[in-house]
Amino acid sequence: MKNSFLLLLLIFMISCQDNDPDPLQKNVASYDVYVAGMENNKACYWKNSVKVDLVSGNNIGPRKVIVENNNVYVFADGSFWKNNTKYDFSSYLGVAPNSTIRIRDFYVKNNDVYVVGNIRGTAIYPIEHCYWKNGVKNVLFTETGSSTSGYLTDITVHNTDVYVPVIKYPAPNNSEIGYYKNNNYTSIIQNNSLAHGIESNTNGVFMVIHDSGAHSSYFKNLLNNTNHYTTSGGRVNVRLDHNDIYSFSGQSYYKNGNMIPVNNPNGFNDITDLKVLDGNNYMICKKISQATGSLNIAYKVFINGVETQQIDHITNNVHLGNIFESIFVVEN
Repeated sequence: MKNSFLLLLLIFMISCQDNDPDPLQKNVASYDVYVAGMENNKACYWKNSVKVDLVSGNNIGPRKVIVENNNVYVFADGSFWKNNTKYDFSSYLGVAPNSTIRIRDFYVKNNDVYVVGNIRGTAIYPIEHCYWKNGVKNVLFTETGSSTSGYLTDITVHNTDVYVPVIKYPAPNNSEIGYYKNNNYTSIIQNNSLAHGIESNTNGVFMVIHDSGAHSSYFKNLLNNTNHYTTSGGRVNVRLDHNDIYSFSGQSYYKNGNMIPVNNPNGFNDITDLKVLDGNNYMICKKISQATGSLNIAYKVFINGVETQQIDHITNNVHLGNIFESIFVVEN
């Protein structure tokens, strides 16, 4: 009887041992973290802190990194890279010579590349507001100088449906918020509101709407026309993680409408970008410090609150050309 008791005690002690004492490693070991930015004024990205310089990336600041099916896409204002092959937007989209193009968002789904923006010729009007899918243009509305003005904000794809939020100005000092679904327009609200992002998953298509008059924001699920988590203050962007809805602004982020301050003890509190995957929090934060005659700006990457990377952008008023701008996470 005594020997049986000792054996059970030994089994219990072994089962209670933590073979991985590092909670960060335990939670995120099966995920690859990509960070896009610049180092020494050259566009690059880091995969799990290992840097990859982007070809012909001098003096170009990346805005977004997306990874899908082992393909790495990095988006900048005038170009993008796929697996470190650079594509100029004017050539990729077949823009006519002397035309002016403005790109507002870049998105990838099922290896299809979506670009949102507007284009005009040498004259001020007409201006075509459109999205491109793999270089094929879809015009959503056209400004002629007397018609409604406005701009498209960003894009998401749910199943095979393409959703593009829009801010329109049908009258001076009055905005209308709506969206296009497969080129068909739906108006949401007319009260000086702003559209601040869209993202989709199996639970819906969630668009962030900021009511400038009430100074409050909420998420609208475009699949069932329901509103979620109205809160005071301005919020931009939306991030989805299964049933949870996140957004961020300034020195706080929100989970299902509940504000969570950053409060980093070293002052890295200004959120640049945020991703959440399977409950793990991945964040780029910035610190700005000023003293008499001196300015310092630095960036850090945090995973579940633990610092994993740092880069200095300005030190003692000297611009170093370094920045972290966008973060993306995939399960490996």
